[in-house]
Amino acid sequence: MSSNTRCSELSRQRGYSTCRMASGFSRSKPIENVWDALGRQVAGRNYPPTNKNSLIRALTEEWDKLPQQLLDNVVQSMVRRAECCITLHGGHIPY
Repeated sequence: MSSNTRCSELSRQRGYSTCRMASGFSRSKPIENVWDALGRQVAGRNYPPTNKNSLIRALTEEWDKLPQQLLDNVVQSMVRRAECCITLHGGHIPY
């Protein structure tokens, strides 16, 4: 049994309702925009990370520099996407 199946079964047992996501929903994850911006900032540093500790430090420093508007946009896009998914009963979500 896959972990998704176990998760769905547990959700049903506990009385949680779930929304079946449209197939295109998972391919266009808004959080990927944040990871992309963070990755570009870390890659553009004068001294790129060379070990785990310097990578953690670089990611933390660059995370603090991300524009709040970028994060707000990601959160709002998830709200819109979830509402659209519910309205379309799990159908294709237009971009």
